Amino acid sequence: MKKFGLVLTVLLVLMVSLVACEIEAPEERARERISIDARDDAYLFNGADLYVYSDDHSTQKFHVDGATGNVVGLGYDFQGGVLDLDADNDTSITVDTDDQLDIELGGSDQVVLKAVAAADSAATNEYTEIAFTTPVDTTGTNTHNALTIDLAVGNATGGTNSLRGIQIDNITGDAQVTETAINVGTGFDVGLAVGSPADYTYVQGADSAGTGDALEIAFTSPVDTTGTNTHNALTIDLAVGNATGGTNTLTGIQIDAISGDAQVTEQAINIGSGFATGIKVPQDQENIGLPTILSVDIDIDNDSSPYTCATVADGETWFVHTVYANVLDNFATGGSNDATFDVGDGGDQDGLLDLDDAELQTADVDVTGGPAGWQGYGSDTIGAYMAAGAGFVYSQSGAAETIDCTFAGTGLASDTADSSTDITVYIVYTRLP
Repeated sequence: MKKFGLVLTVLLVLMVSLVACEIEAPEERARERISIDARDDAYLFNGADLYVYSDDHSTQKFHVDGATGNVVGLGYDFQGGVLDLDADNDTSITVDTDDQLDIELGGSDQVVLKAVAAADSAATNEYTEIAFTTPVDTTGTNTHNALTIDLAVGNATGGTNSLRGIQIDNITGDAQVTETAINVGTGFDVGLAVGSPADYTYVQGADSAGTGDALEIAFTSPVDTTGTNTHNALTIDLAVGNATGGTNTLTGIQIDAISGDAQVTEQAINIGSGFATGIKVPQDQENIGLPTILSVDIDIDNDSSPYTCATVADGETWFVHTVYANVLDNFATGGSNDATFDVGDGGDQDGLLDLDDAELQTADVDVTGGPAGWQGYGSDTIGAYMAAGAGFVYSQSGAAETIDCTFAGTGLASDTADSSTDITVYIVYTRLP
């Protein structure tokens, strides 16, 4: 009986050993023998995972989750290769240049990211570049934006909040570096198109001992050799909408009021030397606070007398400096020599200018040394309003006043009946603010 028990024990030990060998041996053989070449397919079923190790089953590099298909990695090394992202392999991420990442879209690199260059590279270093060529459009209305920032404002219910499309943070200046936040190259039809107000809030540091330009337009006109060429440093091209109500104002340039400082000389506009013309204002353009030259052309053969030359509106104040007349065609009265031409208003027909027949000839000289045909200098041509030599003030309250040109004479006509202008009147005045 003891011998039978010993034999049974030995058999059990041998059976356990054989079973162990059958369990472990296939796994060991599988680790050594699995290989896949171009003619083989490998399949994992029922959500089985695939694990990849860099050594003998201890250092896992990544695995494929059989249930989701996700690749879970601990780090990937493409060694300068290409990561294709779409089916036709023309959209990819490439790192084949050291310290540079290229994003390919539709067969061309359109976004390039680079590491900061080493010092003294003697090159233009573009750390983020968007590079593309617009297609050859042949029809339709086509707009190609290299970069679009499409923002939406949330419904904030409190706080002091700001939304910025692009924020360029402050920098510390360097005497050896010219710092430019945005630089627009040549060739564009429009360098900067702004559909919203632009706000410049530059403030120069105190005691800088220099000239601080909050906004500078600096350019040199080209060396033109032919043609008619105009170069404008700044053009303001406005258009007036068809307003249907309200009290509205359109201003090309608005310089707001400031509070004076005894230590500061405030200048709204300062024009340096060297210009052929400091300020050019078209004739007949009314100014407020600056002189205006109003010209009125009169054809005595076709215009009716009295002829309204100007209107001082209710509430306006005009300081009339002087009134001149340039006789361009002789006034003829068939030998009567009784032609008259006056400039004045309802209170005095010739209060501003008083001309008679002899003065209404193109060859007449009002004062010695004066140009022929020009009247309004001498005491016998200026009106009663102007006789004191200090000008005349219109200050309307409750009603407007017209400045009229009145002309008369026996059979009054000009020598040249078909001339469109026989006399031009110039009213020089300043409208007060």
